[in-house]
Amino acid sequence: MTIKEINSDIRHNLVVDNSGTGNTNNVSGFDALSDDDKGKVEKVLFLLDKFCVGDAFYHEITMLVEGLPKSYLVKQRRDQLNKMCHITSTPGEEHGAQLTKKQDKRIYNCSPKCSAKGNHTIAVVKGKEDYDVLKHCFRDVFTDINDMLREKTRSGRRHTPDKKKLLKEHPEKLEGLIPPAAEIETKSLWIKFSIIYSIETNVFAFTKSKVTPYMHVVVYHVPTFLKTYKIVKLCSGQGVEKNNVARSIVLRKSNNWDAAADVLKLESRQWDLRKQECTEYWEHQLEEERKKRKTNDMNNISMC
Repeated sequence: MTIKEINSDIRHNLVVDNSGTGNTNNVSGFDALSDDDKGKVEKVLFLLDKFCVGDAFYHEITMLVEGLPKSYLVKQRRDQLNKMCHITSTPGEEHGAQLTKKQDKRIYNCSPKCSAKGNHTIAVVKGKEDYDVLKHCFRDVFTDINDMLREKTRSGRRHTPDKKKLLKEHPEKLEGLIPPAAEIETKSLWIKFSIIYSIETNVFAFTKSKVTPYMHVVVYHVPTFLKTYKIVKLCSGQGVEKNNVARSIVLRKSNNWDAAADVLKLESRQWDLRKQECTEYWEHQLEEERKKRKTNDMNNISMC
């Protein structure tokens, strides 16, 4: 191609590469970056999500500091990861969002851990901690979890007899199995225990409204945890407390139109980008720095 300058009439020969014409495989934006540049974008996105930093703040930083990935590339990668997170609305009148077993098997297949990293949010509902709200809004999640537990425990074994049936029939079956001197007293103990077990909880002023979900878990689920994992600590709620970050996400957003879904999307992105976290600093260097600081403080106190 030859072009001519208007004022000087000087001609220039331009070579145009037409090798890409008609190529439908052309990519742009994040997909066109090198692997190293993609890694930088994902590291930035991981940090923005982890510390709940907004896009506007990061855009201003990119205007001041050279070399940082452009904000539009970070947004593109976020949109790509969000499309991998399949979310549906929770049942009931309360606003909420959920991940089900069929939609995201990664969450349900995770091994239990006590640390925050081992806990994953699978449903969020904006409402009060009420039994009716939990029952209706999380019914799909509860169904999926129960189905998963049945699949793991299905091995052809007989189910454990119902407690009430055992307490009712067991005293009569003790006849002839233990020494006569102890038979009457043993039967009496079993019968009394059966009566105590059958008493309605409201006799002790523990109505359903006063029995919190934590109390329910202790009675009905902790024994199963202990039998399966040999230690209760693995299934404690300690790590779940880190999910208070969900509240930070909602409070820092100017647009709270779909805050529940945003929480699940953020956690899903953190899981997908978990390899981009600098674990060496958070798990080792930071601990060493704190130990040194504590030692220096103690030395300063002793010198005073």
